[in-house]
Amino acid sequence: MEDLSEIKTEFLEDRLKETSWANRKYIQQLASLERVIFKNGPQCFNQAMVYYTLKKRYPVEYECIKKEFTTGILTSAAEFRKLKRKSKKQQIVANALEIKQELEQRKKDKSKWIEAGGRY
Repeated sequence: MEDLSEIKTEFLEDRLKETSWANRKYIQQLASLERVIFKNGPQCFNQAMVYYTLKKRYPVEYECIKKEFTTGILTSAAEFRKLKRKSKKQQIVANALEIKQELEQRKKDKSKWIEAGGRY
C-alpha cells in the first residue's frame, strides 16, 4: 500500500478524509499522481504510462493538485465538487458527440458499400 504519510497537498489530504476504506484505490492513485507532479514529471517509461493514464482518468483532480503545487492555491471541497459535476457533464456531451459522429460515419460507409455493389 502507498505511504499516505507522504501526501504533500492539502487537496489530497481533504480527499483522503472524505474517502472510505472501500475506495482507498482512488486515494492511492491520486497519491501516485501527486508524486509524479512533485517530481516535475515521470522519470521512466513505466511511470510515464501510469502518469498519463491517471491524468486522463482524473483530470479534475490532476488540475487541482497541479494548481496547489504551482500556485499554492487550494481547491475547496465545494469548488472540487462543482468542477467534477462540470467535467462529468462535459464528458457526457463529448460521448454523445462521439456516438453521433460514429453513427454518421457508419451511415456514410453503408452508402459507399451499397454504391460499390455490396449487399444490404
